[in-house]
Amino acid sequence: MMIRISYLAMAVALAICPIGCFNTKTTTGSATQPSEHDRLFVEGTELIAPYMTLQRGTRKDPRSSGARRDIIEGIHKLEQVIAINAKNWSAFWFIGKGYQVLGDSERAYASFKSAWDLHKQDSNVAREFMLACLALGRGSEGVAIAEHALKLKPKDPGLTANLALALLIDGQLDRAEHEVRESLAIDPEDSVTQELETTISDIKNGKRSRPMKLGDLAGATP
Repeated sequence: MMIRISYLAMAVALAICPIGCFNTKTTTGSATQPSEHDRLFVEGTELIAPYMTLQRGTRKDPRSSGARRDIIEGIHKLEQVIAINAKNWSAFWFIGKGYQVLGDSERAYASFKSAWDLHKQDSNVAREFMLACLALGRGSEGVAIAEHALKLKPKDPGLTANLALALLIDGQLDRAEHEVRESLAIDPEDSVTQELETTISDIKNGKRSRPMKLGDLAGATP
């Protein structure tokens, strides 16, 4: 019997990446406080990372005893990092991941936007910011970010599928259908993108309603 993944899991799998997919090297904020900056960064990220939503690999249960305490403490340490060095985009990124796990979409969006404003040249930073946009139903903004990410890595099947997902949330169904087919032309075996294609087709055919934000995909059934 084939087990279908949830549509929310499908969307998250499309839009996020593993922790090692981009450089999170710290940037020392002050000649007089390098060790404090780096210590706080390491301690903060180590508190948040085990609970982060990742595309591959395992994580600690964010509902486990002490998880919320760890994440909040990690965010607090990273906020101190930013107080020392306001240009540390990696710290903003990890804070965004922390708020993402806590279910605080508004603060996650604000943190990922700060990381994006500082570091637009990384497609994976764009990926997380796009996901944060879609979680809040900001489809047009998500489309713009997804398009930028694809310009950084043209013909990347995952980023192409991300654009299709953003277009779906934004209500641009014809473009979404085109982009999801472009993604499958590059990687025809990707089951997550195949399911996205089915979802877009079902919406166009009136079999299910269009999602207005990422969470609307949860629990959708044919």
